[in-house]
Amino acid sequence: MLVCIPNEDVGNEGSDLHFVLDSVFVGADSIALTYTSVLDKKVVEVFFFDENGNEGKLPAGF
Repeated sequence: MLVCIPNEDVGNEGSDLHFVLDSVFVGADSIALTYTSVLDKKVVEVFFFDENGNEGKLPAGF
């Protein structure tokens, strides 16, 4: 299960690591997340799943 809170800062307290989830796109066998990362970098991560629902390829664009 994927739980998303759009447009909210997410991170660990006391850590400089944080991001803001911008969008979630769901395909037939994939899901793509776009978010704003450290230093306002835009990121797209795409997760592909096999016929059993297991994660396969994970390309990412920064």
